[in-house]
Amino acid sequence: MSLSVQAQNRAKFERLLALSGAQITALEIDDMPVFDRISVEKRKVIASLADARAMIDADPSLEALAAQINASENKAQRILAAKIGQIRSEMNDLNQRTKVRAAYASTALLPPRKRMMSTPGAPRFMDQKQ
Repeated sequence: MSLSVQAQNRAKFERLLALSGAQITALEIDDMPVFDRISVEKRKVIASLADARAMIDADPSLEALAAQINASENKAQRILAAKIGQIRSEMNDLNQRTKVRAAYASTALLPPRKRMMSTPGAPRFMDQKQ
């Protein structure tokens, strides 16, 4: 493999590492549109690395870059998983609040007579009063 091809491959790996770092930064500051744009760019770079294993075999110095990229990807995955867990927790909390509000609204906000009629035993009480 010629030196210029090796330099191009190294540049691609370095670009991928830089994109991984930028992706982590975007996750840490909750900038999801930037995260998505970086993901698209990373896919393009990865597509241009059609046979990365052969490139690494031809230039063993790329092995260290590949390890750094993998570590960066793992960190991004952990951050993303934590954010997804947080969003799910918030959604569950919101759903619980909505259910409580709906249950409360179905009884507490009725007019007084209907509210009393919706309680168990109330119809018998009303019949006795008349």
